[in-house]
Amino acid sequence: MNPGRWWRPGPRNRRAAVAAGVVASLAYLATMEVDRKVTKSRVDDLVLVGRPFAPDKPGLARPIGFLVHLANGTALALAYAAIAHERFPGPAWMRGLIFLNLENLALYPIMRFSGQHPAVKDGQLDNYWTWPAFAESLPPHAIYGLVIGPLYERFRVSRRAERGCCERL
Repeated sequence: MNPGRWWRPGPRNRRAAVAAGVVASLAYLATMEVDRKVTKSRVDDLVLVGRPFAPDKPGLARPIGFLVHLANGTALALAYAAIAHERFPGPAWMRGLIFLNLENLALYPIMRFSGQHPAVKDGQLDNYWTWPAFAESLPPHAIYGLVIGPLYERFRVSRRAERGCCERL
């Protein structure tokens, strides 16, 4: 890698990233749901991202949040493909895990303002700016990272094989 060009997006397969991002987002949500059931927590990322789009309709927060979460997860997968997959060290699972932990650490300070969120104000959600809420954010992010790295690698390689097959015909 040319040290002067580390910031430029690397080669990526957008279809592979989108597909891997959807699957990794679903794995994230499954992990979050298990955690919510086990801990009886009132921290819910679907409500967090969905409620601003329906501030007066709390019942719509989760369905809207699901769509927003998939869009966010897809965008994050595209960022992973462009930034981390070729540049981070180690196997694909470790690159994904590193990337998602860095993303979580970089963006979590925004939760300092979660007390202003409509769902926190009316008691639908607990405040995210606590150590327990931060701890609950770690497993879903780790699972997303552990899924996105290997899955992007697999999808990217299989797309390349398809193209190679078809180009020879």
